[in-house]
Amino acid sequence: LDEEELWQAIAINKLGSEFNVTVVDFPISLDKIWQFIIDNDIDAIIVDFRLYGSGQVSYTGADVVSEIMKHNKYFPIFIMTAFEKDAIDKSENVLIINGKGVLSEDKGKDALDNFILVLKHVIKSYKDRMENAKATILELHRKSLSRQTLSPEEDEALFHAELFLNETDKDNALPSNLNSIGYSCQLKEIIRKTDNLISELQNR
Repeated sequence: LDEEELWQAIAINKLGSEFNVTVVDFPISLDKIWQFIIDNDIDAIIVDFRLYGSGQVSYTGADVVSEIMKHNKYFPIFIMTAFEKDAIDKSENVLIINGKGVLSEDKGKDALDNFILVLKHVIKSYKDRMENAKATILELHRKSLSRQTLSPEEDEALFHAELFLNETDKDNALPSNLNSIGYSCQLKEIIRKTDNLISELQNR
């Protein structure tokens, strides 16, 4: 996401051999960016910091980060800027900030290669965590529904897996009271009472 066509072209040229690069339609309303990401099945976003430079929009790359995190706390985001100090001063997460010299190779080809490796690693780690969380939830819910008792460690694993998935899809997240160890305990108590009731009916 960059307001300058030159930097859009540079990103496609330098990253296009490793990634399917999609240029975000610009200008775009801040509240439309997440839907653009969803509609285009985007795995990560690289955003310029001074997006307001052309006067077409009034927000910054830091504002884009905040907007995306309203919907997905863990979505892979990178800020690329020629004004690193300004971006660092005005951003909460300085670890995602990179100088544009990486893309233009002003910092050398090794810097570009390293950035590509980091980008791949972040995307893979995010996807792996998603799949692991889904697998954990599926496995432990099946165990719970088969009336097997979850250990405290399994209860905690289930809680963290559900919490992570909720925070990656805040628009469709479960209420917090339905995503907790306490709820798991309530579910097991309901199952226990149901079993007792069935036993009583069978003994009559």
